[in-house]
Amino acid sequence: MNAREKRDRWKQLQRDLPTLATEVLVETKASFIDLNVDQLKKGERSGGGKIGRYKNPNGSYAKRKFRQNPAAGQGNVDLINLGDWSEKLDIDVEGRRFKELSRDDKDTMLTTNYGADIYGLQPNNLKAYRRDEYMPLLRRKAAKITNG
Repeated sequence: MNAREKRDRWKQLQRDLPTLATEVLVETKASFIDLNVDQLKKGERSGGGKIGRYKNPNGSYAKRKFRQNPAAGQGNVDLINLGDWSEKLDIDVEGRRFKELSRDDKDTMLTTNYGADIYGLQPNNLKAYRRDEYMPLLRRKAAKITNG
């Protein structure tokens, strides 16, 4: 490959990078969502704080939830019950923007009650996602363009 061809490939990468970035997000969204669900199972928001406490943290419902999922801790909300809401988590991509949501009917109610920060990744999980999933795939796709 001569210098002109190499330059042209790098220019193509520069033009295609936003599209590549979106493709990689779509292709790795299952890993992103799995990390988010792991946080929810611990009863944690994307900012790291607890989602909330049950009104009666020692009541029968809170005790049942704790037996069902001890990772969240006694009396802490985890947003995982039957799994309908968390199993329908998805990422919508529009242009260069993306939004995590659930396609379950409870989505609006849960977001209203607990806040939008039930979605997204905590900094340590975001770093792991980028390191282990997102960047390796983006690099491979970029290399296909630049190396031919």
